[in-house]
Amino acid sequence: MVERSCRFLKTSDLARAYVNWTTDLEFRKYAQSHSPGTLMHNELKRVTPKNLQYLLQKFFSRRTGNMVITGVIDGVREVGKKVSLVEFKTVAEDRFSETLVDMATFQLQLYIWLSERTLKLFKKHYLEFYSRATGNLIARYEVRRDPHIEETIWYIVAKCYGEISSQSPIQETKEVV
Repeated sequence: MVERSCRFLKTSDLARAYVNWTTDLEFRKYAQSHSPGTLMHNELKRVTPKNLQYLLQKFFSRRTGNMVITGVIDGVREVGKKVSLVEFKTVAEDRFSETLVDMATFQLQLYIWLSERTLKLFKKHYLEFYSRATGNLIARYEVRRDPHIEETIWYIVAKCYGEISSQSPIQETKEVV
């Protein structure tokens, strides 16, 4: 059971705040009787290759301090007995901003952090951009785990609440594939 004092943040809200410091983080109160982690743990007891993708479409959560971060992973790819996470983005044009890449990379790093205790993860994960018009793959980036992700989460929260004023701690943990 999650304590009543916990604050819940969605990965998408954190990712937007990562690149746009004026974003107000919306903390949510979790009203159900079981925590997301407990529900997911019970579901993962029954994991098979056939239902893994279905389970990932629910959510993952992880606590840091008095915050619980929640998110839904877009997809997985099997690599031997491990999985790589995949974040899909669709864009209107073949060109897109580096800001969008940074935001999506951070969101995928959050998913890695959320799921690393539950899934056997491969070291490489993928961020893929697709054309809305054609559905064609435009770009693919390899993304690796950020070992400082929790510090970055707390930095973002402090920055959004005006507690600090320094620059973004963006980590270079992506590369074009």
